[in-house]
Amino acid sequence: MPKPKTVLAQLAEVKRVLTNGGLVRFVWASGHTVLISADGKRLRALDGRTYQGFVKTVAPSLQETSAGSIEAKNLIIEWKMD
Repeated sequence: MPKPKTVLAQLAEVKRVLTNGGLVRFVWASGHTVLISADGKRLRALDGRTYQGFVKTVAPSLQETSAGSIEAKNLIIEWKMD
């Protein structure tokens, strides 16, 4: 039986989740960007195109926090509304 396709987050969903208290998390070690709900559940991954659109249009107006470093290979960046 074929494996079910992974449904990736669209920019409209990212905006909706952020408005409802969620966040976007980028994990440098894996290169994955994921959408996290307000209750901490991982919802969906963002593909490269959605991530680029997010960074250019939505992220500049959000609170950005980071922890770790590239050197230690544990950098995590999170964006959420103020």
